[in-house]
Amino acid sequence: MEKRNRELDLAGLFDKDSDYEGMLGEAIQELLDVFHKQGHSGFSAQRTAYLFYTLIKNDILSPLTGEDSEWNSSLDNDGTIKQNNRLSAVFKNVPSGKAYYLHAIVWKGQNPRDTFTGRVDDIQSRQFVKFPFYPKTFYIDVLRDEKGEYTIKDREQLLEVFEYYDEYKPTK
Repeated sequence: MEKRNRELDLAGLFDKDSDYEGMLGEAIQELLDVFHKQGHSGFSAQRTAYLFYTLIKNDILSPLTGEDSEWNSSLDNDGTIKQNNRLSAVFKNVPSGKAYYLHAIVWKGQNPRDTFTGRVDDIQSRQFVKFPFYPKTFYIDVLRDEKGEYTIKDREQLLEVFEYYDEYKPTK
């Protein structure tokens, strides 16, 4: 191990009473040691850090194609739903051939911690995708009434959503 990172030390991340008994600090230090040994300049350091961060979040670097090789085997017993193996929040309905992204819309209440996915009014968070596809999440304002039910504050916010996605309207 190279010299310990001062910021990790000051944050107490090497301490035995810290998260994961100091192993978190050691793990980050090991990554920093490898990164520094690679000898990056300013630009390559930023680019490498961005790419690494993107991949550790399980995000994609290039758009999904929708090709058969991107889909895992069926998730259900009747073979109607497949999950994308590059981006786990994308699913495909096999009979219709339509794919959807679970986080196309995140509903945002008046409290900053009041965000969620699901259905509000007649709109689902999941929306049908067009290939090639790169995920994009839209945050749409909602109001909560005294019964705890939500309504969309301004339906015009949805215009941009439906320029990017095909509206999800499940068949019955």
